[in-house]
Amino acid sequence: QNCTCNNVTTTVSMYRCHNSGDACSFGNFNLLHKGCCHNERGDVNTFKSPMQLSREQGLLYKTKTDKECSLDKIKQKYENAKRQESKMANEELLAAPASEIYACPEYADKCKEFQQRKGTQKSPLHVLELFSGIGSGTLALKKLRIPLHTVVHCDHDPIANEVCKFNHNHQRDDIKHVYIDTFEEIYGECNEPDEDKIAKLVADYGPFDLVLAGAPCSNYSGLNANRVASCANAQYLPNVGKLITKLNDIQKKHGMKHDVLFLSENVVFKDFDHINKCYGNLPPIRLDARHFSPCERSRFYWCNIPQGNKEKVTNVASQISADCDGILDSGYGLLERLVCDDKRHITVKANTFLASLTKIDDDRMLKYSTGDSGRTKIKVQPYSVTEREKMMGLPAGYVSKPLKKLFHEITTCAILKPETSADGKTYRDFMDRRFWHLRKKIKLQHYPREREEPYFEIGIATPIENKKKLAFFKEEQYCKHLIGMGFSICVVESLLEGLVDLFANDLLKTYERYDYSFPWEPYLSYHRDRQKEAITQSANSDEERQMEEG
Repeated sequence: QNCTCNNVTTTVSMYRCHNSGDACSFGNFNLLHKGCCHNERGDVNTFKSPMQLSREQGLLYKTKTDKECSLDKIKQKYENAKRQESKMANEELLAAPASEIYACPEYADKCKEFQQRKGTQKSPLHVLELFSGIGSGTLALKKLRIPLHTVVHCDHDPIANEVCKFNHNHQRDDIKHVYIDTFEEIYGECNEPDEDKIAKLVADYGPFDLVLAGAPCSNYSGLNANRVASCANAQYLPNVGKLITKLNDIQKKHGMKHDVLFLSENVVFKDFDHINKCYGNLPPIRLDARHFSPCERSRFYWCNIPQGNKEKVTNVASQISADCDGILDSGYGLLERLVCDDKRHITVKANTFLASLTKIDDDRMLKYSTGDSGRTKIKVQPYSVTEREKMMGLPAGYVSKPLKKLFHEITTCAILKPETSADGKTYRDFMDRRFWHLRKKIKLQHYPREREEPYFEIGIATPIENKKKLAFFKEEQYCKHLIGMGFSICVVESLLEGLVDLFANDLLKTYERYDYSFPWEPYLSYHRDRQKEAITQSANSDEERQMEEG
C-alpha cells in the first residue's frame, strides 16, 4: 500500500511514512495514512498524520480559562443578543394564529372523523417519523404512554440516528424500530411521490396510523440570507404532505377506513398557502414554546389531530423563567438579571436554540457566574448541553450520553489505538461493531486538545444540505446542534395529546425512562397527581384480586 498525501505525483511507501505512534516508534505501518482515509491531509513534508499533528499541537496548547468580561462588555453582549433576537422576531412575519384552524371546515371534518374513533383503537400504532433526528417525536409519544408497534425513523444525519438508536431500541421498549437513511428511499427522486416505493413501505412496515415530520427548515427561515424556496431542500415540507395524501390512497385501497393522522413542523414564515394545499387545506397552528417551557421556540405545525384547550398549562408555564429551580447549572444566572434592573423580578425566557455552528453559542446563549456578582470581571459562558436538554423537555443525558460514547469510539478506538498500535491492528480490533458503518458515512477533522489526553479531538461534519461547505462540530457542539434541530417536547406532547383518547385507559403503556415530568409547573403537579392516582388504582386492583381469590 502506498501513501499519496505528500503530493499528487509521488507515492511514498507506508514503511517510510512517519505515521503517528508514540515518541519511540513510527506507529502502525500497516495502516493507510490517515490523510487518505479521512479526506484530511497530513503534513506534506513529514508525512505525519492529521492525528499526530493535532496531538503535537495539543501538548503545546495553554489551558483555556472561562471567559471573563467587564459589566460594560456584558451589557454590550446583551444588547447584541437583543438585536439578534429582534431580527428573528421580525423575520417571523404575521402568520396563522393558533385559533385560525378552528374556523377551518377541513379541520372540523377531521375532528368529526376523530371523534368517531375515540376508544376504538385496540392495536398499537404504526408510526412513520420523517426527518426524525434524535427521535423526539417518538419520545413525546412515549411520554403520552401511546402503545407503539412499529416506528420507521428516516433521517439523513447518521449521528442523529445513533442518538435515536441509543434511546429507542427493541431491547428497551419492545417496539420494532426501522431506520432509513434518506427521504428519497421512501418518496422517490421526483417531485411527485413514487407509488411503488410507498406501497412497498406500507407492505413491509404498515399500515401507518401516524406520520410525524420535521422537514429541514433552512430554506424557509428568515435567518438564512441564502435561502432559495425553489431548491430541492425546500421541497421536503410540501412533499411530506404529498406523501401523506398518497399514503391515504394506498392504504384505503387495502381496507384502511380512516386517514393517517399527522403532525408536520417547520419554522414560521410567510406565504404558506401552497403548503396548506399539500396538507388537505389545513392551515398551520402557530405555537411558541415560551408558553409551555422556559425557552422560546416559535414554530408552525400542520396537524389533523383535534386540539384541546391549552390554557390550563400555558397560564402557568408561560410564567416560568429559565432560571427557575433546577434548570440552570448550579452557580449560574441569566444575563438579564445582571444588567437590567427592570428584569430582576419578571419572567425571562431563554432565547431560541438554533443549530448552525455560528449560532449555537452566540451572544443570545450566554449566562453568568453568580459568584462573580460585584466583581470587575465576571465569567460568562453559553448554556450547557444539560441546560438545553432540560429546557427542551428532554431527559437528562438524552443527547449527551450517546454522543459521548460515539465520539469516544471514533477518537480512541477508531483513530488513536489503531494509529499507535505497532502490531498491525485496525479500527475493527478496537471499535464497537455497531459503529463500523459510520466509516463511510461521516467526514472528520482533527483539532488539538489542550493538555489533556489524548491531546487531540475530532469534529464531525453535519450533512451538507444546501450549505456551500461542510461545518465540523466537536462533541459538545454536535450535542447543541442536535438539540437545536429537535422538537420542543412539551409543545409536541400537547399537540399529540388527543391520541390518548383513541385508547381505553388500560391499553396505555408506561415506558421505562419516559415516565418523567418536565422540571417546572404545572407539569410537576400533574405528574405527582398521576403517580398518586396510579398507586391508588394499583391498590384497588390488588384488593379486588384478593377478594376474588378469597
